[in-house]
Amino acid sequence: AGGLFTSYLTMYRSEVLAASAPFSGGVTDPDYVAPARDLPVMLSWGGSWDRFGGFDFDAATVLFADMLRDDGHDVALCPHRLGHFLPDDAGAQALVFFEDHRGEPR
Repeated sequence: AGGLFTSYLTMYRSEVLAASAPFSGGVTDPDYVAPARDLPVMLSWGGSWDRFGGFDFDAATVLFADMLRDDGHDVALCPHRLGHFLPDDAGAQALVFFEDHRGEPR
């Protein structure tokens, strides 16, 4: 549940994060909580094929993106077509994103 936990941290711990990059995360409508401060977020998921254990990660990620944007957060969307699997370069892409969004040291 790494992507879902990262989504949770995005909402509940934004004050200590410089950026967030959940892989196959997201939220359902009643679970969304607006992050306390603006946070750049890169959402990566397997497109409409991203389902696992009966959970629709495609719908959850798209909803999370919409709600974050409605609250004024910068959101980068990175869908792929591998379902609930990561592309080989996913980690490298996340590192570049984090390098570009270091924020202030705490």
